[in-house]
Amino acid sequence: MRPKLGIMMGYALHTKGYWIWLRDENKLIETINVRFDENTKGVDASQNSNQYTKFNFTISNYSDDEGDFDTVMYSLSGRLIPETSSEPPSTSREEPSASTDSSLVPCSEIKWIRKIGREVTGAGIFYGIEGKATRLKSFNEIERYCREHKIHLDKNLYDFRGKNTKSEKLTDSAEGQQEANVVEVKIPTCYQQAIISREAFEWCDAMDREINVMIERKVWDLVDPPENAKVLGNLWVYTLKRDENNRAVRFKARLVAQGNTQLKGEYFDEVFSPVVNFSIVRLFFSICVRLWKWTHIQVDINNAYLYANLDATVYMRQPTGYEREPHKVCLLRKAIYGLHQSGRQWFLELENMLIKLKFKRLDWCNCVYTFKDNVILLFYVDDIIVFGKEIQNVDFVLNLLQDNFDLKVLGRTKKLLGIEFEEQGNDLFMHQKSYIERVCRTYEKYKFPVISLPISKVKFFLNLIHLRLASNC
Repeated sequence: MRPKLGIMMGYALHTKGYWIWLRDENKLIETINVRFDENTKGVDASQNSNQYTKFNFTISNYSDDEGDFDTVMYSLSGRLIPETSSEPPSTSREEPSASTDSSLVPCSEIKWIRKIGREVTGAGIFYGIEGKATRLKSFNEIERYCREHKIHLDKNLYDFRGKNTKSEKLTDSAEGQQEANVVEVKIPTCYQQAIISREAFEWCDAMDREINVMIERKVWDLVDPPENAKVLGNLWVYTLKRDENNRAVRFKARLVAQGNTQLKGEYFDEVFSPVVNFSIVRLFFSICVRLWKWTHIQVDINNAYLYANLDATVYMRQPTGYEREPHKVCLLRKAIYGLHQSGRQWFLELENMLIKLKFKRLDWCNCVYTFKDNVILLFYVDDIIVFGKEIQNVDFVLNLLQDNFDLKVLGRTKKLLGIEFEEQGNDLFMHQKSYIERVCRTYEKYKFPVISLPISKVKFFLNLIHLRLASNC
């Protein structure tokens, strides 16, 4: 598409974009596809300032469909009106048809979602629509949205009071929620895919949470890039967190630095980061849980790497969709995900904290610590399992850790490194049932032959090709 010359008028309210005035077309559009001319200071305010100062805006309907990312927000009505004109500017616009119009879509048919979340600008209540990144933060915004999309407004559906702190879908039935659990969510591979996907609302919420954590922990400072400085890129990585029953429980977005361009000796030296061997995990479950009858609690540290300080000077571009000052870059203070040295920096941070809290490290294996002979702690990166003789001992250790880290206490260990833990009476089982079911569900459409004897590879692949050709017919 041919580039167009425009002037930046401000930042978009509901998307991660800019308001751009296209002078040649007399349009004000909302878009993220902008390249700024850094060598031009902008519009000269003194030029013809006395001739053209007043103008009319006519709000036009705009499309919010998934396929449309660049959005025309306003169009200029006619030419600019000279200030000397005696005719007052018109501010009238066509009023929408009455709410009784049969062409209006009933408000209850829209899949509204009420969210309690934290944005970069603070906390608040907002409404969205399933499958879209739209965020409406007041009755006025909802009213305008309904008017522009020909939706019959029912104010009784919305509640902006702070007393109700529940996030919920307003019009989904129980059957609809069960159906949503069955539908496989397509994981986006980039920011542009995330904001136009069916789950755009959830992905944007996940990105907001990630950015908020980074702001709280002061992960970077915005600075002007030094001359000839190497600036790393970054990207958004999306995933869907599931429970032990393979049900989707949380949308997760992670900002990752593109550390593949880092050079050893310039950005980092040592990168080795020890983790506990899974055979040690099985050993402690066999002895502590099965033999000694100790209790066990699983803990996850939220955004663990962002606690680790970075001892190297690293510059990174601002996150896609969250650019604040276009001329500046991020000077990293914390070991963001994606850097070669991040894993080691986190290990050193956690180990130093445990030693400071009077934990003792076992010499014969990695990442296993004891506390007062009645608690054993082991960790694999940010996943921690605490074994305790009594539940009071475990609670005491968890309180110590919560004073220093943002913990998510998951209860008794259910799933670790893809292995599921299931207790039945005095018996403990470790298996990979969910993984096996997921693999079977992925490949069941190919109808692999099930026989007791091996078959030749040639026959197998011929059958597979035949099945694929038959399915395409």
